[in-house]
Amino acid sequence: MPATPRTPRLTGTPTASGSRFFPDFAALEHRLDSLDLFRMTPGTERVQSVLRRLRSAPPPYTAVQVAGTNGKGSTCVMLARTAEEHGLTTGLHISPHFLSLRERLSINGTPLPEAAWIDAAERVMAAGGSDLSWFELVTCISSEAFTAAGVDLAVMESGLGGRFDAVSALKADMVLFTPIGMDHEAVLGPTLKEIAADKAGAVRPGKPVLSGRQNPEALDELQRRATALNAPFFLIDDSMPMPLNAVPAMPGKHQIANARLALAAFRTLVRNKAFPPAIMERLAGAPDSNAEARALARARLPGRMQLIRPLPPTSLEPAEAALFPSGRPPLLLDGAHNPHGLAALGESLAASGTAPAAVIFSCLHDKNPADMLSLLRALATGPIFIPPIAGNPRAADPRELAALAGLNACAAPSLAEALRRASNAVIERLPESPTGGAPANPLLICGSLYLLAELYTLCPKYLTE
Repeated sequence: MPATPRTPRLTGTPTASGSRFFPDFAALEHRLDSLDLFRMTPGTERVQSVLRRLRSAPPPYTAVQVAGTNGKGSTCVMLARTAEEHGLTTGLHISPHFLSLRERLSINGTPLPEAAWIDAAERVMAAGGSDLSWFELVTCISSEAFTAAGVDLAVMESGLGGRFDAVSALKADMVLFTPIGMDHEAVLGPTLKEIAADKAGAVRPGKPVLSGRQNPEALDELQRRATALNAPFFLIDDSMPMPLNAVPAMPGKHQIANARLALAAFRTLVRNKAFPPAIMERLAGAPDSNAEARALARARLPGRMQLIRPLPPTSLEPAEAALFPSGRPPLLLDGAHNPHGLAALGESLAASGTAPAAVIFSCLHDKNPADMLSLLRALATGPIFIPPIAGNPRAADPRELAALAGLNACAAPSLAEALRRASNAVIERLPESPTGGAPANPLLICGSLYLLAELYTLCPKYLTE
C-alpha cells in the first residue's frame, strides 16, 4: 500500500514585514485586477531576478513543467493525483481559473488557503514583485507557496508558449509536452514550426523530455531542441501500457493519451530516482498499478467533456429554472477553444456515439474562428446559438461568428438567453424525453474557457457536478 502523504504546511505564517502589501486576500486580488491578464512581455529575466532575491538555491522539491497546446491541465492533474496516490505531497499550478483565483494553486487536491497566498505574495513583492506581470506574479507566488508548504513534487502548467513563459524561469526536473497545434499565432508565430519552436524553449539542459503524439513538424522541433541541450527525449505513444481496469474520470480518446503521458512521467521520475533518498525509500515498490488506476479515477477538471445530467423543471432551483424553463436538458461542457481542441472533441463525440442536439458556441477573435466553425459544423446536427462572452475584450462578435457558421447559427444577446433558446430547441427536437433528450443528444457548450466560466458563474454548482 502506498504511504500516506504527510500533512503539508498549508496555513500562512507571519512575514518579517507583516502585511505590508496585502492586508487580506481581496487586496491581492485587487492588485492582480490592476494588471493586464493578457499582457505578456517577452523574457524571463524579471521572474529570475525575483527568484534570486527570494532564495540562494533552487526549491528543494522535484518539479515538472507541462507545456503544449491542448491537454496541459488534464495531464497536470493526472500526474498530481498519481503522485498523491503514491504518498507524495504534491503542489499543482494550473490555469486558467473559472470562478476563484484559488483554483490555480492546490496541494494534494486542496486549494491553497488565502493566508498562504498572502504570505507567499508578501515575500514575492518584497523581492521585487511589483515589476511582474499578472502571470509572472502568480507563478512566483506558486513557487514560494510550494516551498513554504514543503511539497515533494510541484506540477506546473505553462501559461503561453515556452521560451518566454514565466514557468520556464522556474526549476524543472522534467518537461512534458502535450500535443502542439495552432494557437496564439499573434504571439508565438504564424506557423506550427514556429509555435513548436517557441514551446520547445521550455526544455532544460540535461533534463528528461517526454512528449505525447505530435505533428511531425512539431516533433522535429522538440527533438531538435532536446538534442541541442543534451536532454533525453521520449515519445509516449499507444504502446505504453496502462494499468488494468484503469478508467480515467475525464472521458475522451484524448484523455487516454494524456493519462499515458502523466503515468510515463511519474514512472520516469521514480526510475531516475528524481526524488531525495528519503522519498525514494517511501516509494519502494512504486509505481503501483492500483495507485495509478485510483489516480486516474479521481483526476477531474471541470469543462473537460463534463456531462451535467438532465432534470425536469420541478427539480431545478429558481435561478436555474429561469435558464431552463422547460427543464434542463443534458449538458456537455468542453473547453475546446482552438481548432486542435475542437477536432479532438469531434473525435471523442463520434467514438462515443454522441450527437449534440444543439450547440452554444463562442470564442475569442484571435482563435481562428473560421477554422473552428468549420469543425463545429461537422459535429452540430442542430441549431448553433452564439452569445457574447461578457466582459472579455478579446471575445469575437456573435453576429460575425453566426455569419461564418451558416444558416443554422444565430447570435444571442447573452449566455442566459442562449441557454433558454438552446434548451427549448433540444426539447422541440427530442420531445419524447420530458427533460430534452438523452445524454447521447446533449446541449453542447464549447468554444472558450471564458464562456464556460460565465456559465459556472450563472450555475456555480456545475463546477463540482
